Amino acid sequence: MATLTKDHEQEALTSPITGNPRTEARLMAVQALYQFLLLGEGEADILNQFVTRHVRGRKGDSELFSLLFKNAISERERYQAMVEANLSDNWTWERIGYVEQAVLLSAIAELDARQETPTKVVLNEFLNIAHSYFEKPEVSFINGILDKAAKALRG
Repeated sequence: MATLTKDHEQEALTSPITGNPRTEARLMAVQALYQFLLLGEGEADILNQFVTRHVRGRKGDSELFSLLFKNAISERERYQAMVEANLSDNWTWERIGYVEQAVLLSAIAELDARQETPTKVVLNEFLNIAHSYFEKPEVSFINGILDKAAKALRG
């Protein structure tokens, strides 16, 4: 079995995954928010790390990435309340895994801050990202929450 050298490891971390700059930015926003939620690192440190290492190397849309990441954090309480309003009685935000939280926060941030992006595009992009992490039940859960959030934010 071949082992990766440091150069190969770095290349794997910074090579484009999707080939689309906006999709790449959305995926990195989910990854950065996951890191923020899991490790509690400072927003500025994570933003700097992603912009200097990942966004450039993976050819992501840095403006979209920064907007989603910053907006998801600055509006986190409002977005979290939006999600909680659509959970069943026995569920709370804290019961949702960090990856699901990161997907939901990123998607809702785009629905809120980028009204010019069609709702269908935002939902499709983030559901595709969710499919890369989860099986159908979790993706259906995310889809239901995002559909309600989109109606609340965009009518």
